[in-house]
Amino acid sequence: VIERAVQVSDKKIIGTSDLPDYLLANYKLFSLQYPEKNNINILRTSKNRVEKKLLESALVSNNWNKSKTASRMGISRSLLYALIKKYGLNSTA
Repeated sequence: VIERAVQVSDKKIIGTSDLPDYLLANYKLFSLQYPEKNNINILRTSKNRVEKKLLESALVSNNWNKSKTASRMGISRSLLYALIKKYGLNSTA
């Protein structure tokens, strides 16, 4: 897609007019979901959401056995405890 845009464009910089419609549709949808003022934090927010869900899932599947969970996740127990605290998780949630 990028190679084609470079070949088609008569400018030094590729613009949205050089991109296929399907990419622009995805961009517009993305822009609606994430307003411009929050674009800086999208990656961090998304990463944190995924990390929290994975952590919750691992803890539940290991019956909240933290040693087992840390081992299966390939992280230290101290990091596991820090993540549990960071996301405010507890076994009654």
